[in-house]
Amino acid sequence: IHIHTLKPEAVMTYYHRYGEFIKLKIENMTIQHNETLIAGKKDVSIVAVADGDGFESLFKEMGVTEIVRGGQSNNVSVMSLCDSCNDASAKHIIILPNNKNIIMTAEKVKEIFKDSTIHIIPTKSMAEGYLALSLIDINSSYEEIELTMNKALEGVHTGLIAKSDKRGTYNGVFVDIGDYIGVLDDDIITCADQDLSNCLSSFISKIPDSDIMESVMIFADNAEDKALA
Repeated sequence: IHIHTLKPEAVMTYYHRYGEFIKLKIENMTIQHNETLIAGKKDVSIVAVADGDGFESLFKEMGVTEIVRGGQSNNVSVMSLCDSCNDASAKHIIILPNNKNIIMTAEKVKEIFKDSTIHIIPTKSMAEGYLALSLIDINSSYEEIELTMNKALEGVHTGLIAKSDKRGTYNGVFVDIGDYIGVLDDDIITCADQDLSNCLSSFISKIPDSDIMESVMIFADNAEDKALA
């Protein structure tokens, strides 16, 4: 189990109820990050696009060097990505676009930014970016990090719950203005009128092969949504 937390003792106390520990490894990621900066230009840095304070803070905790603010309705520019790559100051820079529209922007950066070797992980959502980061050892080589991230994206579905601002039938699902809709990999798969809990429940049950998946992770925008989830 790979966990990022500011309170490792609380995690250990919780899991100790279920059995003994065979092997433990606890490291302070903030100290590692600062020591690397002091040492000079790093071998590898990670630049990630994040939409909102929550994901920015989370990605920073997970070892991302530079954050570029942007997302679905706020595409980032080539210049802003180049500036972040310059600030990241590493021999190899891994970019997490976290949006399908920003992948092309990252490809352009790879063409024109020559101070570092650019590697692009084709993440299409913040959730995919989180998953890619959660499985790596930030102190590994760029080859190992890139391989682990790309492998993490295999067999992954991502989606979102949002309120519709249009009326119509999409992918066989009728949607009215103000309805909660479940969007999976760019396709609307469920709609639940004004009931967020029903939409969330229906959405998860309609994810292909959800009954045999290892896990389903939910990101909530606020405390109310978190309690519902």
